[in-house]
Formats: sequence, C-alpha cells, structure tokens
Amino acid sequence: PTFTKRELDARGVGDQLRVWSLVERGAFWSMGLVVVAELSLAPPRIMATLLMMAALFQVIRLLGWSPHRCLRQPLVWVLHGAYLFLAAGLALRALALWSDLLPQATALHMLTIGAFGMALAGIMTRVSLAHTGRPPIPGRIFVSVYLLLALAALLRVGLAEALPLWANRLSGVLWLVCFTLILLRLVPILTQARVDGRPG
Repeated sequence: PTFTKRELDARGVGDQLRVWSLVERGAFWSMGLVVVAELSLAPPRIMATLLMMAALFQVIRLLGWSPHRCLRQPLVWVLHGAYLFLAAGLALRALALWSDLLPQATALHMLTIGAFGMALAGIMTRVSLAHTGRPPIPGRIFVSVYLLLALAALLRVGLAEALPLWANRLSGVLWLVCFTLILLRLVPILTQARVDGRPG
C-alpha cells in the first residue's frame, strides 16, 4: 500500500487509495489463523474455511488499492500481481481441501511461482534501482521478467493436468530464464557506484 500511495499521489489521485481498518485487521488475523491451523494440523474443512476467508480478505484489500490506476508503473503492478497470486493460491488450496479434483501442488505452485516469485522480482528491482540512485523505471527486460513469471505460474497451474510434462518443463525454463535475467541486470547495477554520486 505504501508504494501504491506514492504512485497514486504522483498521478494526483491519492484519494483513490482505500484502506479499511476492518479489512486490514481481517487480512492480518486470517493469515495468522491459517498459520496456526497449519501448525496444529487442523481438520481439512476448518483449514479450507480459514484459507478461503484469508483469500477473500486479501482480494478486498487489493481492490482498495485501486490497482487499475497503477498499470503504468511496473514496479507497482508487479506487486499487485504477486498479491493477487497470493489470494488465488490461498483460494486454490481451500478448494483442494474441499475436493479431490484439485491437487494441493496446484495451489502450492500458485503461491511459490506466482506470489513469491513476482514479489521477489519486483522488490529486488525496486530496491536495487532506489539504492543506487536510479529512477524507478525498470525497463523492458524487467517488465518482460514480470510477465514471464506470471506466465510460468499460469502454465504450471493451468496446464499441469492437461499437459503435465510439457507445461512443467516450460514453466521451469521460464522461471530459470527470469531469474537469470535479473541476475545479469542487477549485478552490474549493484557493483558500480551510485549514479547520483552519493556514497553507498
């Protein structure tokens, strides 16, 4: 929400950010209950209910950030995308517990490839640019990485049942390509002096 507010303020629509205290508390405590239920090996139906409740709170919270107004700033929408994958992963895990038709691995990959992968890529880019005195403009390579990570998650989840071997391999290749590109782009940035001449 902090990065979102900065972007909305820069566009003169900062009043479009909605932060509801009830939703904030619900998002926090529902995730906490999920962790407690996981550690205590709660029955599947209770676990599924908590997961779905947590997913719903995350979606409502995300909608309050007016994500459609941040589509011009990749460093913001990549985090919104990661957050959406988080909510989707929680919901899919709940559905997997409610029904045997959906494997648990599907939800796990939605969380790891989609939520964690995109969040890591977005934060690494933002921090690297900001702490080396560069403007928050990621460039085409990083934008491509964000989109390819989302595609990798969707391939692994959406086609895993229909074309398991093909989808799994392509998803894995995309993941490796994305983080290789990040490595190749960020190492020069992080090993050179700041472009603004400041120490660090």
